[in-house]
Amino acid sequence: MCMDQKYLLLYRPGMLDASQHGRYDKFFGLVNQMEPLMPRTCVAALLLSLSLTATLRAESYRRVDGRDCAILDMPLTTGGGFTLNYVLPADTTAPAWEELSAAELSAWNRFVYWETDFGADVDLQGLWDTTLLNIQGTEDDAYPLTMARLRLQWTQRYEANYGFEMDASPGLYSSFESLESADFAVPFGGRWVLPISPDFSIYAGANIYPTFDHVIDPRLGLRLAHRDNVIVDLGYPESRIILSPGPRFTLTAGARVSLWPEYNMGDDPRERLRVQEFRLYGQLDIGITDYTHLSLNGGSLLQREIAFKSEADDVEIDDAPFVGISLTRML
Repeated sequence: MCMDQKYLLLYRPGMLDASQHGRYDKFFGLVNQMEPLMPRTCVAALLLSLSLTATLRAESYRRVDGRDCAILDMPLTTGGGFTLNYVLPADTTAPAWEELSAAELSAWNRFVYWETDFGADVDLQGLWDTTLLNIQGTEDDAYPLTMARLRLQWTQRYEANYGFEMDASPGLYSSFESLESADFAVPFGGRWVLPISPDFSIYAGANIYPTFDHVIDPRLGLRLAHRDNVIVDLGYPESRIILSPGPRFTLTAGARVSLWPEYNMGDDPRERLRVQEFRLYGQLDIGITDYTHLSLNGGSLLQREIAFKSEADDVEIDDAPFVGISLTRML
């Protein structure tokens, strides 16, 4: 897929104007009111976790043999990988956009995984996600919506087997119209994990997106795991079922709601762009070697909307299927 670089970086004023499309939530001002409280909330959650250190286990917390928790005791199996998906063209409600398709590129790598001696671990990953929106209309255009960030997660295990996970993802959330301070953001979140039995666990928490329009997104759900051959996750924002009929074959089917992704648009008068979607997906994972897995992906994107901060109406996008491929490096 080849396109002129000017289509990737330049805003074309004739494409969209305030009278045509783009609704940005009128509650955006709430973000600025809540932003001063975000660092205090983060620090308070961390202090609450550390205040319970008197009940910490003395050994590394992850107990793969003799599992007590279906979430905290799952083994780490992957070290990195990439995914390339293509979303087929679909009609939109924007008068200047006849059709919209997308190419999705995701890459990640686990840089550090450290098991401490006081019942916790630290996991540092690098993640890159780009969605290239390809617009066919009166003038073709494209938006390279990119999230390039580090993800640092602290997981703390307590004597009664419950745990607390806290993470932060500082990085760029940008359409690369230009690079400025507004392209940088630090989403963070946390959740409590409670095992009911070795095969059944529940969790509750939230993700916080300072400066974003969608500020708070809950994390709620449960996991059922039977000998690691069948794993069922029911929750928000994602539910899935994972079947492993053999050591080198895994089938996954799931659904995910995405409301928060938001990108700064630099000098573009529309300021910021937000994408919402409901994704149904399936994946067939095949181990081609002991350390490399190949996956075939497919599914459908539903209830898609694009909103701009300074525009009046949302751009609605028709449902569309997607197909893709992934390569994963195993540990």
